[in-house]
Amino acid sequence: RGTRGGGRGYALALAILALCALAGSAVAMEAGDGLEDASVSDGDFPSFASPIVADTDGDDDDLPPTSEDVPVWNFEQVVVTIGKASGKERRVETPAFFLRGDDPAAAATRFVYVNSLPISQVSQYAATFSHEWQTNVPDDLKPRGKTRPKRSKPLGPKQYLSRAKEHTSEARDDEAHFDLVRALTNSLEDPGSADAADRLDASELAEANTLLEQHHRKHSRALNAADKHRELKEKAHEREVNVFHARKATRANLALDESDFKALWDERYAGPNAEGETQSESAAAHELALHAAVEAKDWDRVIEVAASADRAGVSVPEQDVPLRKLAVARAHWHRNEWRLAERAANAAVASGARNGDWRRGQVRAVAVATGADASVKRGDAEGALKFFAAAKRADPDTPLFSEPYKAIKASEKLLKDADLKLDRGESRQAMESADEAVAKLRGLGGFDLPQSGVGSVTTNHGMFSGADARRCRAHAQARSFEHALEACDRSLKMLGCLDEKSLSSDNKLLTDLEKKVWEKACAAADPKHRARALLARSEVHSRDLHYDGALSDLRAAQELIEPSAQRGSSEAQRMLDEIRQKAVEAERERKSFDNNRDHGKMLDLPENLGELPKDRRCDFIKKAYKKAALKWHPDKAIEAGKTRAARKMNEMTEARDSVNLKFGCVEKKIDPNDPHQGHQGFGQQHQYQQYYQQHQQRQQHRNPGGGSRGGGQF
Repeated sequence: RGTRGGGRGYALALAILALCALAGSAVAMEAGDGLEDASVSDGDFPSFASPIVADTDGDDDDLPPTSEDVPVWNFEQVVVTIGKASGKERRVETPAFFLRGDDPAAAATRFVYVNSLPISQVSQYAATFSHEWQTNVPDDLKPRGKTRPKRSKPLGPKQYLSRAKEHTSEARDDEAHFDLVRALTNSLEDPGSADAADRLDASELAEANTLLEQHHRKHSRALNAADKHRELKEKAHEREVNVFHARKATRANLALDESDFKALWDERYAGPNAEGETQSESAAAHELALHAAVEAKDWDRVIEVAASADRAGVSVPEQDVPLRKLAVARAHWHRNEWRLAERAANAAVASGARNGDWRRGQVRAVAVATGADASVKRGDAEGALKFFAAAKRADPDTPLFSEPYKAIKASEKLLKDADLKLDRGESRQAMESADEAVAKLRGLGGFDLPQSGVGSVTTNHGMFSGADARRCRAHAQARSFEHALEACDRSLKMLGCLDEKSLSSDNKLLTDLEKKVWEKACAAADPKHRARALLARSEVHSRDLHYDGALSDLRAAQELIEPSAQRGSSEAQRMLDEIRQKAVEAERERKSFDNNRDHGKMLDLPENLGELPKDRRCDFIKKAYKKAALKWHPDKAIEAGKTRAARKMNEMTEARDSVNLKFGCVEKKIDPNDPHQGHQGFGQQHQYQQYYQQHQQRQQHRNPGGGSRGGGQF
């Protein structure tokens, strides 16, 4: 297909195409170099730096995830209570359930423990649960019958009682109470093998009741806590199931987008040229090469040919520009180059008409879907909303993109709810809201956990970073400081703004190229997202009484957010006011803490320690310090908490030395020639102090003045 000049032009076009194919390596090298240089200079990444690994969920994975913590059967159980003052009876419908593998006795026992009912009523509830089990629970949900050796005997009440004693002696408390209830309710493993000799006599019944009451008094609180943890895992499983179905729907929509693009391309380029259409020989050659690359799904070649046409200044018919730019966007999308896919998709939308009805099968609709999905893959919800806004403004009634638009809006609302709950001190509810927000975006194909290495660099990962900042604050309010620091580090790593050791995949220093890639990622991140992560980490440090680290993070956050506030951003101004207020509070609390530090309380020493004889006082201090040293040794901390553990260890050593001097356990020895011999025990203190100071110096050397890595680390 070439000009209308006939066979000569057609043959010439084929010759040029063959020449391009033979010289493909040279064109590829030239085009690849041009793209790589442009991407680095514009703040993106080289072609090998694929931002995120593509979704690995297969289309044939039709089964949702399963969990042993999710009930297989739910029903309502009536609980009767009698008021102490009024004496009136009250009947309440209470949710009850069977877990996978439960029998009526186990489910009834869990019901009594969870709802804090009298343990004496367990036999009554076991009977009602048994009726529900036999009447309503489908057989396919019941556990299979156990295969036993031919000469083995099914378990009866006496065997259950004996096994319960064995569980108790071996501290298997989560199984002992189930067998005790089975024994008390005369449960039989095989109902057809009833034997009067297996029944419990009066003394055995009394023994079983005594053991069950003892177990209830001793372990009811722990078992209730375990069931609360099971409920949390059940909610997490429900979120994963919702994510599974949402991702499945997203994959189906992406497949439709791919088929729509193929249909649009074939409709335009598979047939003969329109009557009256003329092309230059160069344009015809590039068109043939581009069409061949798209048909072969050679996306590298698509990008090379498009870049070569742009450099050569090849004229393209105006009506073909959006489709060609869409082809480049699809090529970048298939190569997982999300930032470049967004730019090409935006160019495709901008080069075509926007007014009129928006429906599936249009070039602009496929371009918006491609760009929005690339934004979601980077975790940039605001970028996806901008693509959807192009369709919503032109056609507010279009059903296209309504589901992902609602999901992103819902996730933003959930994050705002998490902030309100954190302000009220509802850390667990805030954590659930943050998890729900992340699940919404993951259902659209996003990734909340960045992969390791340079190939995983992603910029503006603001929504996932914001969710981790909320998780960080929630863990801090629950005084789980190591997990809080881990969440804060993950929030900063989403933006590429963390120290080199944390950013590398194998705890080694980064190469110069890797540093350049991460620095560009951090520089491209929204300052509000970085400031929010630093603000959350400052709260962790303040609650952990590490005010120097809190002030360092607040100063870095203030430096980041001030330019946005000066440009008139109301959100940035509110954040700046909050940062300044917290900095004043942290400075005041730091001075108070330094002036009123209680070393005895730090070591958990009794207030009347001074009343004891000297030998006992010193022995008490020695044991308290040993206990603190075992608790705070850096080798026992997780990676995110090692620096905190070293700082705490240094504080414990200082506290030990101070109380030793106070109670006369050591004498103060000063050597004017050695500043490290202020008093006994300073050598070990100096070891942790040196570790802590070296880590600080490395951090300051990498980020002088609290630069692009996000400020203080500790």
